[in-house]
Amino acid sequence: MADATILPTQTSVSPSRAAASAGSSLMMWLFFLSLTLPVNFMVGGLAMGPYRLYLVIVTVPFLLQLLAGKAGRVTLVDVAMILFGVWVFVSLYAVHGTERIAFGGSLMIELVGGYLTGRILVRTPAQYEKTFQIFFIILMILLPFALFEFFTGRMIIVEVIRKFAPSVSKLNEWRMGLSRTQVVFPSSILWGLFCSFGIANLFYLNSDRLGRGMWKGGLTLAMTCFSMSSGPLLSGILQAALIVWDQITKSRWILLLVLGSIAYVVIDALSNRTPFMIFIETFTFSPGTAWARIFIWRYGTDEVWRHPYFGIGLNDWVRASWMRGSVDNFWLLTAMRHGLPAIILLLGGAALNTFRVLRCKPGTHKISQMRTAYLITVFGLFFTLSTVHAWGAVSVMVTFFIGIGACFYTPQPDEPAKVALTTDPSTDDAIADTRDRPARVPSGTCYARVPAPKPEPRRPSDTKRADLNTPRYSRQTTPVPRNRSRT
Repeated sequence: MADATILPTQTSVSPSRAAASAGSSLMMWLFFLSLTLPVNFMVGGLAMGPYRLYLVIVTVPFLLQLLAGKAGRVTLVDVAMILFGVWVFVSLYAVHGTERIAFGGSLMIELVGGYLTGRILVRTPAQYEKTFQIFFIILMILLPFALFEFFTGRMIIVEVIRKFAPSVSKLNEWRMGLSRTQVVFPSSILWGLFCSFGIANLFYLNSDRLGRGMWKGGLTLAMTCFSMSSGPLLSGILQAALIVWDQITKSRWILLLVLGSIAYVVIDALSNRTPFMIFIETFTFSPGTAWARIFIWRYGTDEVWRHPYFGIGLNDWVRASWMRGSVDNFWLLTAMRHGLPAIILLLGGAALNTFRVLRCKPGTHKISQMRTAYLITVFGLFFTLSTVHAWGAVSVMVTFFIGIGACFYTPQPDEPAKVALTTDPSTDDAIADTRDRPARVPSGTCYARVPAPKPEPRRPSDTKRADLNTPRYSRQTTPVPRNRSRT
């Protein structure tokens, strides 16, 4: 008997659900616009930008929706990410007292609010796709300004905004005769990281037409390279390499893992440097930058072990006299400032989220492509964050991206789903019969197979046969009496 699989499509949409979907799209538009609007203003001595104002408004309502079960059951990932934000606030209070309490509260809202925005607004694969459609439109709006700045060094959007309100500053950094593009962010690194979220996602979400997926993903990769920064460039290279591997080998990830492990062991045995050092030196614009990151790791980890619980807060860290004060490692700086509990909660939540996305079994090829795009982006981004630091709007984007991963393993409760009897649940082409029925998918499953409905037993017809004495035979229409023999 054919199996049944739950498909994330609906044949009819109620007015209330359509209104909720429209509201979710509007909130997503406001979220991305707030991230890319370079306006700064002060509220009570605290710097406040559009994205902070957005998160201040939505964080508490989104948290209440999560606790009320409007986004499925609360998961361990939710608990870890919320506790991470709380610990960031506690650590700053423990180190600085009331002096930094306003900044600590603002930082907690950024990190937790970004996660909750993704968790609440992106509940289904269809909303996931809609999110990156909005993201691509935002990139296309910013593309002309990015190109102009790349060749001239002028930030047109910022120059216009400065006539009316404070904004970010141009760092005036050049490489190879080209300007390191910032567009709307305070650093070129942040611009590159922001663009890198779309490389794999835009490729796979448009993979039904390979040409369209290639030009959208390739254009996003090019915009990432406008930053002329080795960190975002590393993320782009890793994502592109994984996409190529997937297309050539048809998702043979175990083989890639085995080959990567063998390569690591061989390089480690034959070289006097670690594979990590070789990788960093190869994919940076200068060897000096690579060695600076290595020394940052050494001095930074020493600082973590000296202050393991609450970190050093916003105080300066111990380092060599020739080293700069910046820490080009998001994970390391989080541990340095807020202690080991903060980085354990953050990495634990992110790792558990990735593991649950990896375990879920998509019901359609389209959702499988979305999941592949998500996992490739996570790998490229999280590896890159070990070489650069993300702050402000892009740190919000990082926690937001962790939050949207839940749409793959926590389907919306009581959502009408389309149940289809198929001979192969991994494809959408062999549908034999479709029926609309409400299905409550328990938390932890991702469009999993459910037992096929049992066929109804046949009932005898109410109409009488023309000849009641004539039984139905397969080959003989005239009955033969038992007491007579055939002649």
